[in-house]
Amino acid sequence: MKSTAPIDYEALARTTLLALLRQEHAVVWMEVEAKLADHPWGNVPQGVNPHHLTAAKRQLLAEGTIQEVSTVTRGGRSVTVLALVARPKRAFSDAAARKRLLYTRYIGWATISGKHPNMIGQAGERVSHASLLAAAPSGYHLVNPDGGEVRTLFGKAVPGGPLDDAAHLIVLDTQGRPVANVTVLIEVKNIRHWIYPDSSEVYDLLHKAAQLQINDPSLLFMPVLVCRRAHITAFKMAKDLGFFIIQTRTQFILPLAELNLDHLKEVQQELGFHDLLPGQGPNEFLTRQFQQTVPKLALRTAQRLTQSATILANHSRILRDPALSPDRRRLIMNQLRTESKALSHYEGGW
Repeated sequence: MKSTAPIDYEALARTTLLALLRQEHAVVWMEVEAKLADHPWGNVPQGVNPHHLTAAKRQLLAEGTIQEVSTVTRGGRSVTVLALVARPKRAFSDAAARKRLLYTRYIGWATISGKHPNMIGQAGERVSHASLLAAAPSGYHLVNPDGGEVRTLFGKAVPGGPLDDAAHLIVLDTQGRPVANVTVLIEVKNIRHWIYPDSSEVYDLLHKAAQLQINDPSLLFMPVLVCRRAHITAFKMAKDLGFFIIQTRTQFILPLAELNLDHLKEVQQELGFHDLLPGQGPNEFLTRQFQQTVPKLALRTAQRLTQSATILANHSRILRDPALSPDRRRLIMNQLRTESKALSHYEGGW
């Protein structure tokens, strides 16, 4: 008979993290999330969410069971690995050197250097734009059909900085009659870490959307965040505040000539980044989301943003700062939650 007892995720996170460290001897943190959160581990088919893993790491560090070891690579980049305090020295040394090499390689792909582009950041934006372009017959008029940042809307600069993409969407009723025009505002965060309600990346989009809504209250806007992974609580917040999250479950990288496919395979296999895949054209799942799901939810989502815009404007400018201290972020998030409870459609859970 299958047990119905609730799972102690904090204990599970400790157990799986320690097991991974015994197996690997040294790990980078993104590897931990890839192997323990993104994929099944042992008898944990659904994986362990990153916030539980982070809590376990803090506890084990405080107890002195594990430690972080930072080393500057030959390229001048500091890379931190996690390891057991009681560990075989040679196994740790070899594993740490290998993980630093692989992670430095990954960071290099995600960094602009000279004529070398950010192969990961640009890939996400290109795939998203190509997917939106493929979905255009579903009622979209793209602001920049050729791609590139959207710096102005309705003759004015986008407040808070350019958007990654934008399009005007004609919303139809069940009889195929146009009932509204919604401007879809798109930000692409082609990053490894999961999006949570307090993630700064969310507010980079919501700050712009809230200001646009306040500046033009007669217009309808639907903010859309495209990311690799998002936690369930982020989806709940999106439903309450009036925005939409598309999680691709893929991190794209440009298939340029300088991308060594053998190196990519090593990063995929050894760091667990199995969803790091070459791409710059339309993605089937993302295209389908733009074709079917976004039009279906656009009007409701945009109407909710009209109600939450003022609340978001009060907090998003601060929350979009990635350097905001954890204590300050918690304080502002609590204020946002409290004020959001006044929304007529508020459900919470985030």
